Amino acid sequence: MQNLLKKFSFKKSTTYLCGFLLATSLTGCFKNDDPAPQEQIPVGIVSVYHGIATNQEFDLLADNQAVFNRAIKYSEYTGYQQFRTGNRNFKFTPANAINAVIDTTFNIQDGKYYSLFVAGTEQQARLVAVRDSIFTPVAGKAFLRVINLSPDVASTDIRTTDNVTLADNLPYKSITQFMVVDATTHTLQITGADSEAVLLPNSNVSLAAGNYYTIILRGRAAQPAGSTYGLNAQVVRSF
Repeated sequence: MQNLLKKFSFKKSTTYLCGFLLATSLTGCFKNDDPAPQEQIPVGIVSVYHGIATNQEFDLLADNQAVFNRAIKYSEYTGYQQFRTGNRNFKFTPANAINAVIDTTFNIQDGKYYSLFVAGTEQQARLVAVRDSIFTPVAGKAFLRVINLSPDVASTDIRTTDNVTLADNLPYKSITQFMVVDATTHTLQITGADSEAVLLPNSNVSLAAGNYYTIILRGRAAQPAGSTYGLNAQVVRSF
């Protein structure tokens, strides 16, 4: 059995986009000798996951400005980044190219959290965008959800060996709500919803109390077992 938890981190570009992408500090964007306190700027918080099973890396552009100082690789998760509120245009382009495989605009609200999952193929890329819910911590509990990003899996069931249902007949490009689960090590059983055929060997995932996790079913079933782009279940921690 393998432990599936994998966490990626991204460093923001050293060229900050003043007025759009907010770094921890806005110092250096504008020269201002006035020591008066700055007005707090309303922001929303957005994370991105690259779920297209390909070696093609993608740049993320926000209002036509590069967000990161490098492209996002397959199966990488950026973690949450701050953006100014309002209607924002997001584009995903092949690294160092201008042709967008995804070009979409959505409204970012103050203090809200969002997750963007890039799915599909290079020829038919799709974006799954959700607003994340934050809950009051529960002693000894973690928060867990599931998303199906595998084009080869029409729908899936995911349960633990102690019979906790995490996803029931979850279609491709669909995501569950966060659910409260015990903060411990769980063994996952991943099957097809229609045939109940085993899609992946049982695997362990360890969850810590108070943290939020997403199980991502990704990759292609047609790929050889164990290959980089084969069917896999990855767990990322959001908080």
